[in-house]
Amino acid sequence: MRVHQIWCAVDVGMAVQPDIVISQMEGGITQGLSVALLERVNVSAGAVQQTNFHDYPILRCTDAPPITIKLVDLGAPMAGVGEWE
Repeated sequence: MRVHQIWCAVDVGMAVQPDIVISQMEGGITQGLSVALLERVNVSAGAVQQTNFHDYPILRCTDAPPITIKLVDLGAPMAGVGEWE
């Protein structure tokens, strides 16, 4: 399976530091894609077979699809990004 493009719209109210919001969204999307498409832990005889990143596949930035982030402000109160309230 291959993902060709991702679009994300996020309403965080007024973004004081929009580059940080965009980076947070890109990171979360990339990690979610990695979990969904690549990551796997193999266990044999009760032991994990992967020992480090050389044999544990993760989505690398160079392999990630283009991600477009659009910040919108629909009047929501200011809030954090990446934290649970």
